[in-house]
Amino acid sequence: MVDHDTIPDSPSVQLNDDLSFAIIESLQQPQPLLHHLNADSSWLLQIPRPASARRHGGRVYYNILVDPWLDGPQSDVASWFSRQWHATPSKVKSILEVEELVMRVETFARKARDMKEALEGPSLGGKRRKLSRGRRTLSSMAEVEDDDIWNGGSVIDVVAISHEFTDHCHKETLLQLDREVPVFAATNAFHLIKSWDHFHFVAEIPRLRGPAADYQVGSLPPLPEWLAICRVEKEDDALYYHSALLFAFSIPPTHPDTTSTKTRTTSIGLHTPSSVSSKADDEAVTPFVLYTPHGIHSSAVEILSSASPPLKALCLLHGLHDIFLRPTNQLNLGGHNALATQRILKADYWMPTHDEVKIGGGVVAWLLRRKIVSLEEALKTEAKHNADNGDNAGNDPLYTSYQDVNNGESKILEW
Repeated sequence: MVDHDTIPDSPSVQLNDDLSFAIIESLQQPQPLLHHLNADSSWLLQIPRPASARRHGGRVYYNILVDPWLDGPQSDVASWFSRQWHATPSKVKSILEVEELVMRVETFARKARDMKEALEGPSLGGKRRKLSRGRRTLSSMAEVEDDDIWNGGSVIDVVAISHEFTDHCHKETLLQLDREVPVFAATNAFHLIKSWDHFHFVAEIPRLRGPAADYQVGSLPPLPEWLAICRVEKEDDALYYHSALLFAFSIPPTHPDTTSTKTRTTSIGLHTPSSVSSKADDEAVTPFVLYTPHGIHSSAVEILSSASPPLKALCLLHGLHDIFLRPTNQLNLGGHNALATQRILKADYWMPTHDEVKIGGGVVAWLLRRKIVSLEEALKTEAKHNADNGDNAGNDPLYTSYQDVNNGESKILEW
């Protein structure tokens, strides 16, 4: 991971020249990238695009911006009721800086592609399995592009909004986006964003329903055919407060000769795979990232095990802090619920989100109560509940999946 505190200039130079060789080497086999844009719950998810979409020199990554609140205060209902500020300034403070970050990553990714093609020759394959069968398409949304001028010139391909609350759906940040950038949002956020009359395309994120868990319903134009965005929630959660966004996608196959999964660390802590496991035997498995800023009841994710084609959890984004609205209403499901959810998903990576202790004002600030639950505490509580003394919690394999990606840090999601 890269710590942006070591980088004095624009956030877009987080992948600086001192690390260029390590990054280029690691990106020769394109892997998803995840960037934490602030200390709270704003993320940039970059998914490698198929070779067919890159053969004319197009971008290496498809870029999904999630819940951007980058600068300034947020207020719900009225400032006297609820108003918050970031206690720690966001490392990426504007949409322009997000775009700069994307282009910086593209520079390194293209160098990696050029290096690989110089050694092996250009790729002739790499087509991805479509997520949906009989899916409707828009002729104006062709997957193969001759240049990078998408969405009015923006390199942000889509925005995903999980909730209507302004720490997730921050109007001042979102209005910095070009009107052509498509937005997918949960129901109430969808109606709110539509009312602004700013974006040309706003769609409601479909809910994943059982028992078949057909996540392909979320592969809707203008999303590419290899990407689906769905909402996961409990049947009885009418307000979907404890829900999650599911990003399911297929990844280009890696080189068949790369079988080792050893990881090395650069001088300032960027974890990069020295080589990547071949997933040739798992082509029918669709990886996904599950983002749940308030936590999702662990029982609600069991539906994912019945998905067809089958799903494999790549990354879980779930916070550790229990947050209550006095006297008893729990807002954020913290570490204990996160642990139970990860036990079910068995995600390769688990990263906390929405745990920033913000500066608050208004009535709500007086009613909030926060309990920080560490991973160690959650594991020991679980062990004692299971009639174990908890002494071996430190040896739990979940420690290898837990990654604390802080404000301004980035992670390569090895697949």
